[in-house]
Amino acid sequence: MGNIKAIETRYKGYRFRSRLEARWAVFFDALGLTWEYEPEGFETDAGWYLPDFRVFTPQGNTVWYEVKPQEYVSDLKMNAFEKALRADLEPNQCSNARVALLSGDPITVLSNPKVTLCPRCGFICEPAYGFDVTHYEHPRFSLFEISVGCWSCDMETPSGSDNGWENGVLGLGVTAHKGFVMAFIKETPEDWLHHAAVKARSARFEHGETP
Repeated sequence: MGNIKAIETRYKGYRFRSRLEARWAVFFDALGLTWEYEPEGFETDAGWYLPDFRVFTPQGNTVWYEVKPQEYVSDLKMNAFEKALRADLEPNQCSNARVALLSGDPITVLSNPKVTLCPRCGFICEPAYGFDVTHYEHPRFSLFEISVGCWSCDMETPSGSDNGWENGVLGLGVTAHKGFVMAFIKETPEDWLHHAAVKARSARFEHGETP
């Protein structure tokens, strides 16, 4: 297996080390998120580390992702990087260090019932307080209320519930209460993310094709 190498893939001016990484770039684009590929390296206790992606939330904060094949459940250097990142923050802000391992393509990762994507910041992680969906019937359309407990958004949210509305992922209107993020959409949460994940999995890069 040591002689088998991933196929380098070009997309949007970047040369990705693998087709899997390029598919995540397509996924981030489908969600309207700004991203950079291998923007800079860091010295950690586990050695020199180069994160695969730096993605920016709609609020302008940073998310770091390491992309690995499906069989990976942990990454030593990423863990050391996250630890160092949290140590640089104030104790009450350590949850703002958004770092995650993405094992497999978007469909594989998001099919894990323990994982979701925060509609406010777009962070792909295990929700802090669960993931709830309430369905409302409207005379003209079905409306779904999504409630997600996101630790990072919680740290960025003032106390109280009257924090107003702001743009989240895909321009969704979201409001952050202390402890959870709420959004309203006109299609099921499964459709909302599944469309982007399918676009990433079905992307073709051969012969100059552009996903």
